[in-house]
Amino acid sequence: MNYNTIKLNLDEGIATVTLNRPDVLNALSEELYSELDAAVTSLDEDDAVRVIIFTGSGERAFSA
Repeated sequence: MNYNTIKLNLDEGIATVTLNRPDVLNALSEELYSELDAAVTSLDEDDAVRVIIFTGSGERAFSA
């Protein structure tokens, strides 16, 4: 699935979900929340995923 407000990377059982709205300090929006829900649901269904790491893009804040 293509995402507009998050980035998803899966490598050797480690999933990294990056909130990607640095211009607004990665603030939650309906779109971001919906994409997080879809990503976490798909990762939960993948038996290869061992851990999910959440991070935010930009330098000022993880999320506002």
